[in-house]
Amino acid sequence: MGFLEDMIDASDLTERIEVSESNQFSEQEAIAIIIMVAISSDGQIDDGELNQALLVLDQRKIFTNVSKEKVFAKIVQFIKTVGMSEALKVAGTSLALNQEVQESTFAIAVDLVLNDGTVTEDENNFIRELQEVLAIQKSLATKIAEVMIIKNRL
Repeated sequence: MGFLEDMIDASDLTERIEVSESNQFSEQEAIAIIIMVAISSDGQIDDGELNQALLVLDQRKIFTNVSKEKVFAKIVQFIKTVGMSEALKVAGTSLALNQEVQESTFAIAVDLVLNDGTVTEDENNFIRELQEVLAIQKSLATKIAEVMIIKNRL
């Protein structure tokens, strides 16, 4: 059984998310969707990536007093239901009115993708798709990627 399946226990299955055009998520949930898709963009999630993602969320003021377990249970089920690409679009829509949150989320996601020092084709495609979904200007996306490459050299 994979990570996404492990995240949902039998009691959560009774609370499945209805998939519709009107799915809206809180900022925290939208950010968590993007983070989860980022760490799984290479097709796998190892314990180190998951721990890093949870640490990143713990360090953000926006996640103070938020049950990350509940957020992750909800979003993992959503991602499993609609797929990663559609989940990104929905998350982007939920963040569409706040450019600062979009930019910060993009930077966090790129950092997590580059954390292992390599970028697969799937990860590169994810970064491009996220840039588009979050409407991040190419010049800013390039700057963020360059800084994260330097940060993750060691």
